[in-house]
Amino acid sequence: MSVVMENFISHYITRRRLLIDSLDEQSFVIFRSAQPSVRSRDVCYPFVQEKNLFYLTGIEEEGIVLILGKAGKAEMAKKTFTDRSRWGKAGKAVADESG
Repeated sequence: MSVVMENFISHYITRRRLLIDSLDEQSFVIFRSAQPSVRSRDVCYPFVQEKNLFYLTGIEEEGIVLILGKAGKAEMAKKTFTDRSRWGKAGKAVADESG
């Protein structure tokens, strides 16, 4: 992985870390991606990601859910899920990060 890409990714990891550190013990937050907006029956507006999710992940894809949290002194796993309709009932984790 290039240095530029590593810096790009670490930028979002730092943002998520700051949010997690600010959470109360035994709490979590859920961010859901924006939904496509329909202009007319067969025309959609260009997709614009939900601002908070984009700020924390840089992901510009619909059907994403990000869960961040703390459980006591140990953190809960940070997971990003894609849309259930694409990956089956439980959804598919696309990222299980350490940061």
